[in-house]
Amino acid sequence: MKAYFEPYSGKGGTTWSFDFKSRGNKSIDRASYLDIIYKLINRENSGNSVDIKNAEHSVFLEIV
Repeated sequence: MKAYFEPYSGKGGTTWSFDFKSRGNKSIDRASYLDIIYKLINRENSGNSVDIKNAEHSVFLEIV
């Protein structure tokens, strides 16, 4: 996943939003996955931040 986020990380930082959905799978913890994604994005550039309403990039994760 690191290679996926690199081109979008920018030198000045960028804003991100996350959406997680799990269908028929109660063993997946939403908070854990969102924390992992946030850490990956923030590790690439500490200037990255989360902006739910007006993000430059969005990550949609759906577990079926």
